[in-house]
Amino acid sequence: MYDWSTHFTIAARLVPRDSNYVVPPVGTKIDTIRGYVSTVSGGEANRGYRICPIYPSDVKYGAVLPGLNTHRRTPVVVAKDSTPTITIKAFKQSAVAAALSSVKIVYRVNTGAWQEITMTAAQAAVDSLYKAIIPKQNVGDYVFYFLKVTDANSQSAILANNSNASSGRLTTLDTSKGTFFYKVLDRTAQPVLTVRDVQYTPFVAGVSPYMGGVDSVGGLITADTASLNKAPFSVFGTNCYYMQSGNQPFSGVWVVGPDSIMQKVVNGDSVIVKGSISEYNDVTEIYAVSSMRVVSKGNTLPAPLKFKTEQFGPSVANGNLNAEPYEGMLVRFGLGDGDFRRSYLSRNISV
Repeated sequence: MYDWSTHFTIAARLVPRDSNYVVPPVGTKIDTIRGYVSTVSGGEANRGYRICPIYPSDVKYGAVLPGLNTHRRTPVVVAKDSTPTITIKAFKQSAVAAALSSVKIVYRVNTGAWQEITMTAAQAAVDSLYKAIIPKQNVGDYVFYFLKVTDANSQSAILANNSNASSGRLTTLDTSKGTFFYKVLDRTAQPVLTVRDVQYTPFVAGVSPYMGGVDSVGGLITADTASLNKAPFSVFGTNCYYMQSGNQPFSGVWVVGPDSIMQKVVNGDSVIVKGSISEYNDVTEIYAVSSMRVVSKGNTLPAPLKFKTEQFGPSVANGNLNAEPYEGMLVRFGLGDGDFRRSYLSRNISV
């Protein structure tokens, strides 16, 4: 900003000036600045355009909301009889902000009513790490939750989900785009995750419920480096592996690992891989695969799902339910019925 009115200044050489003006303290939140747009020249040219407020009311200050980040769930994959521990860092965002009054988990089971659990810190006055436990639930239950911090002025902020940077920071603060969630599993009956476990999400944020977890996932290799040996895929080397479990929605996933592990498998191999569940450019992947076991070889690949090109386009964003369920799956595109000419493997449905 730049002062044309001589109100927003403390320089005594400017006369007349508003002697009542006080520079706001560091950490003050500015909600809006209104004014004229001016250009600069000479030594100031690299500053580009400036907004020049005229009246004192042209600059509006706001209250600094409490902050929270660094969500963790332990364990990430929740089994029956487990009580997962949720941790979050909650803090004042500046010296002028109000003190924290509460930090809570807001959760519900399936479509039930929202409930609250108070989180505590070992030393709330000096420690920003808050913890709480979500109660045990039944096998098959979905638990949805987000984190909420409130300060002494009754102002609150939330952290809703784990959307990454390419999805936009505001998505992480918006429960309408998605919340943290998990499905309670019977790990005795199901020691290996399915691709659907990893991929399924009902939210447009498009994030795996188990992002950050390290676990074993089973599926059928549907694309190896021999299948994707042309640009732009070839530049990724052995990153060009995908696996699938059937051809129902949310049944495909990208698999990334070292040559020493990944080059041992080819299309049609049924495998169990162990790696980190993560998101790369909004694409779910099993990353840094540390082990792989071949269960069987020579299996028939699932039939590609057929789509018309008109269903997709540049306006189909991450999490769109016309596209997200088919991420990492074999698909076939055509211009119309009976004109499906070529099979592709979708990476977030971009081919």
